Amino acid sequence: MGIDQHLDLRALLHPENDAYSAWICNGELMPKPVGNCILCERTSDQFHPFAVVRGWRYVRCANCGFVFLNPQPTDTELGHFYNHSYHYDMQRHRDSIPQQRVWLDLLKQFCEHPGNLLEVGCSYGYFLAAAKKRGWSVQGIELSEEAAGFAHRELGLSVDTGRILNVRKERASTFDAIVAWHVLEHDPIPREFVKTAYELLRPGGILAIRVPNLGSTVAKLSGLCWQWLSPPEHVCMYTLETLSRLLAQSRFKILASRTARGNARNMWFEILRARTKTALMRRDSGHGNHGINFSFDPPIVYQDRVWYRAAEGLVTLGTMPVDWLYSWWMSKHGREAELAVIARKPGFETDAQVMNPLRCERWRA
Repeated sequence: MGIDQHLDLRALLHPENDAYSAWICNGELMPKPVGNCILCERTSDQFHPFAVVRGWRYVRCANCGFVFLNPQPTDTELGHFYNHSYHYDMQRHRDSIPQQRVWLDLLKQFCEHPGNLLEVGCSYGYFLAAAKKRGWSVQGIELSEEAAGFAHRELGLSVDTGRILNVRKERASTFDAIVAWHVLEHDPIPREFVKTAYELLRPGGILAIRVPNLGSTVAKLSGLCWQWLSPPEHVCMYTLETLSRLLAQSRFKILASRTARGNARNMWFEILRARTKTALMRRDSGHGNHGINFSFDPPIVYQDRVWYRAAEGLVTLGTMPVDWLYSWWMSKHGREAELAVIARKPGFETDAQVMNPLRCERWRA
């Protein structure tokens, strides 16, 4: 997947570009250009156009294949966005409670017994609450003040407001496991995220990550309107190769990987929805969205509308046998919508071992 129109990155990255004249605030350029690849640090002459979504540009590094927003929203804008514009669907989180068993069972495979658990981006805290019932000593951190407040007040959980970088330094080497479910794609500096997780884990501790899978079949067939190609909240997009490289940079040893349907909707409905939306956008604009028109407003969400739910239900029912078989095949071959990776911080006896991040065991849900 990629975009076929020409994108002059030199003009895009130039601070004096007229398109940025309205985006200077308190001396800070918003959004901010990225001059080096987030993953491999190659310079911007290695960046190639990948996609334009709602005025935001995704680029792909020719050296490592990493896809990310360029320019990116600043920390100030992201903080404002998550506390004022971003929609946290509490009902969706409640509905996902039965799924928590799958991920807790997964942790049990790699942890001898429950210990200290940190969830980064814990939202309303339902996973932490389920982990606490399993005997884990839980701690959460969440960027949304509303969600963190709910987890603390209603579920009685210890949840701080902020990012992983805000976890107290005295907690270094104290966690047995850190989980980040659909968080890493939101972080503009993922190398710092992973480095901090490494510091917070005890030797032998587990890091579990779930992200949208850019290498999935649904991502490739849905194109620019794939549900998870969603700026400005999704800053970085991952494949198994790029996520493995990111983790290996901080000396994590990858134990296993899987792809699954996860939080994604029915694949056939998603492809139909995305292709229909793309066709309508091209009809309305003639050539699609080519201009620089950064929007911090979240896209219109229709999934709570009766007609939308009815259409999704009909497609889901009609494709059920084929979807089940195809989902099994895609999961087996690493092509499902969601990518999960389990990594371990080496213990003292394995610190010097050489790791191959792509030798991953795959398992099925």
